[in-house]
Amino acid sequence: PAPVGDGGEPLTADVEGPAATGPAPVELGPAVAHRLPARLSARDGGLRYSTSVLAAGGGGSVVVATSSGNHAGYVFERLDAGWVETLRFELAVLETHGGQERVAVSGDGDTLALAVLESHDCPGGTCPAPGAVALWDRRAGGWARLPDLPVPEDVAYKGIGLALAIDDPGDTLAVSTLDDPAVYVFERTGEAWRQV
Repeated sequence: PAPVGDGGEPLTADVEGPAATGPAPVELGPAVAHRLPARLSARDGGLRYSTSVLAAGGGGSVVVATSSGNHAGYVFERLDAGWVETLRFELAVLETHGGQERVAVSGDGDTLALAVLESHDCPGGTCPAPGAVALWDRRAGGWARLPDLPVPEDVAYKGIGLALAIDDPGDTLAVSTLDDPAVYVFERTGEAWRQV
């Protein structure tokens, strides 16, 4: 049976009927459009190679991606005009020969940590080269490289950098080891880090 209205009258479809009412279309200006999905492109074209997005912070305003094709990392920040590359770093900055990068960004987006885990096994519980963790702080003039995390020598040779995490204000960092599995915590006062 055909559908009927409240008064019993038959209801018909109005193909040529008026357009549906509702909010008028809104044009997305640059302040809004940058919140949509975006394709990030490095200035040197490095992200055309094998790419991993490793960390995000700052309420989604900072993204760190690395490329195993050219062994580089890139930091992108979401500004009013859109996503902008604000830092490029070499994965060899730690002078390791690993192939597994670990990156962490603090919740406020102002502190970045990088570890490159040795890509081979560590026989006998000792890696042939010490690990290290590089650090950057975001400042008014851009990103500033800080001294490496003061990892004790006996810990550095245990495959440090299996995982990294930084708290929201960027004052506490946790890093785990591959061999003799454990988690080590460091705290910062100013620019000085110490193991706790």
